[in-house]
Amino acid sequence: MKETKHKNKKGKFISTWIGVTFAVMLSLFIVLLFFINGAKNLFAKIIKNSSESPAVLTEFFTKPPETTNPET
Repeated sequence: MKETKHKNKKGKFISTWIGVTFAVMLSLFIVLLFFINGAKNLFAKIIKNSSESPAVLTEFFTKPPETTNPET
């Protein structure tokens, strides 16, 4: 009887571990898709600006971020 309970606990542990691993991998995949989409948009901006002069590209990467705060 004890051997059967031990096998059930081991099977439950393995199925839980597989479920947790699947959930973590799925969430990492979704985060990776967001990063890929952001990188794609960045490359699109770079390519769009590359048709212009190199000074525009330098300004694009070196200018400080625009703020909507009127106090600064």
